[in-house]
Amino acid sequence: MVIDAHLDTVFQPGQSIKAVIKDGRIYAPGIGDDTRNVEAMLWIIRALNAANVRTKRDLWFTFTVQEETTMNGVTALLAENRKASVSSALDGGYEGFTTAARQSMVQAHILGPGGHTKSDTPPYSASLPLARAIARIYELKVPNDPPTYLNIGMLGGSR
Repeated sequence: MVIDAHLDTVFQPGQSIKAVIKDGRIYAPGIGDDTRNVEAMLWIIRALNAANVRTKRDLWFTFTVQEETTMNGVTALLAENRKASVSSALDGGYEGFTTAARQSMVQAHILGPGGHTKSDTPPYSASLPLARAIARIYELKVPNDPPTYLNIGMLGGSR
């Protein structure tokens, strides 16, 4: 079983990333994505060791990268280690635990002839239809049971 937390919190240039301890809590940028799960995974390892737990099969505790963009870290790990029959990613955790997940990634390319965003006449920039498409995606009704979430994870522009 692979237990994974990601290391790739993204900060703005020049942003202070100093952690502050106040009233017994740690406050820092990125602590919810996914710093606290990295810490939780380290505590899981310590607890298993302290309790002298022995498992029938291997547990792999991994720290991956590029979760914010391509998922290349965990994808490469699982592709190179096909013995893993179960993978659990620790992420979020604000409202309890997620016990099952299914992910679907879609790439879309919106191409246009170019143009200026503030132009009143064609050719328009491709950013306007992209923004409209994103707004329509977030208007989709998704099931509450199981809890289902939509995310537009990465955008890019020009060549």
